Amino acid sequence: MGKIRYSLTYIMFWLVIAFSSLLVENYDFFSTNPMGGFSYDSAIVLAIFTILLLIIYYFFEYKRNRVSIDKILLPIIAGATFLFVMTIWWQGERTFINAANEQLGRVVFSFKEKLVYSLQVVIWGGVIYGVLFTFNRYHLIFKTVRWLLFVYVAVVLIFTIADIVMEFDVIKGVFEGTYTNSGLKFIFYNSNPWASIVMVALISAMVLNLKKFNIFYYLLMIYFLFFSIFTTCTTTIFINFAIILFYTFFEIFAFFKRSVAQTILYSAIYLLFLVGLGVTTLVFMRKGNNPIANFWYFVSTHVLQKDFSTFTSRTTIWQAAFTLLVQNPRDLIFGLGYKTSINIFATFYTATVNQAFVLRTSHNGFVEILLRHGLIGLLLYVGALGTFVFAFIKLIIKKKYRFSFLYGLAACGLLAHSFMESTMFLSIGINSLYMTIVFFMPIVTEIQNRKIKILHQDLVTLD
Repeated sequence: MGKIRYSLTYIMFWLVIAFSSLLVENYDFFSTNPMGGFSYDSAIVLAIFTILLLIIYYFFEYKRNRVSIDKILLPIIAGATFLFVMTIWWQGERTFINAANEQLGRVVFSFKEKLVYSLQVVIWGGVIYGVLFTFNRYHLIFKTVRWLLFVYVAVVLIFTIADIVMEFDVIKGVFEGTYTNSGLKFIFYNSNPWASIVMVALISAMVLNLKKFNIFYYLLMIYFLFFSIFTTCTTTIFINFAIILFYTFFEIFAFFKRSVAQTILYSAIYLLFLVGLGVTTLVFMRKGNNPIANFWYFVSTHVLQKDFSTFTSRTTIWQAAFTLLVQNPRDLIFGLGYKTSINIFATFYTATVNQAFVLRTSHNGFVEILLRHGLIGLLLYVGALGTFVFAFIKLIIKKKYRFSFLYGLAACGLLAHSFMESTMFLSIGINSLYMTIVFFMPIVTEIQNRKIKILHQDLVTLD
């Protein structure tokens, strides 16, 4: 009975994650934004429901599963939650005027709007604490729920097939050379949720010690790469491709301990494969109209060139963010508030920088943190990333080279992504939340230094 109850709390926490992500970034699930975002009344109801789920979850964890309170992490997250809520409520009416053309920008927040944002911050605190402590400490090695991983991967596969069927004509046009830049209209179009889901499945496979992990890894990473191509996410394409290459060579060089001859042979075969793939692609490109040439034209024109042409606008956005923050010392120290920051910054940017551009994000994870929570939030964020470095060093000391290499490589890739997109750890946005689960769940275990044997003993006592 104990393990059944334990499994139910595990599933309940994933439901909380799903509802919190839906509440915060519901528009990311749809390419054409048919929902237009929740109304404030609907968002309040969903937020209260999610908070009730959190209360029930923690009741089971602390009263039934005998999970103790973390005396360091809980005060930090509780204090940060309180500070972030206060930052939202002291945001008043803002007016921005462009001296050159007298363009006026005005932003004001209603009571319900601030209430919705505040409830989301409370949910953030509850979810992040669960990810970093209860969920991590007691569920990491609970292998009787590993079937959930396969369910998770199956869901990804089913909806991917559904998306391909619904968008078959568009995908067909890419290979036939008739693509007209109308865009893919997948129901689950946004690449960030899918990329995160794939990464969770990938790391979960490793964490749960599944056999044939390498097969999982390569299949998922190749899926990740091609989905990023069709959703025209240039940064993700480059980072993912680099990770595949580096990790593949790492696995090949691992044969040095067994056989130098095998290592040289596999390296030569792999290099020949890459060269052959490149030469074949070039030959078909020179021949003109064929599926490979048409596909590369799509990647070159509608993915790479399209993204690179907008890069300079991002540096302008970052400069504008700093200009806004330094106008008021309080904003620079405490930030502009969760969610309120993007409304204020978007109004400021439209009024004073570019009237024709509708801004939705700063396109930089660190700038986004600074806008939301100021220097205090940025220091907390950098400190949290410092724990990753600490755990990474511990993994190397323990000679867990394969684990440390993969975590280090993937973390560097996601940090690189943070400099180009609003990608960040320790948030309850879809992408950010899964990133947190992927990386902080294993490293907190290293920091807590709980032996797997002890954890197994804890689980045995549940029966």
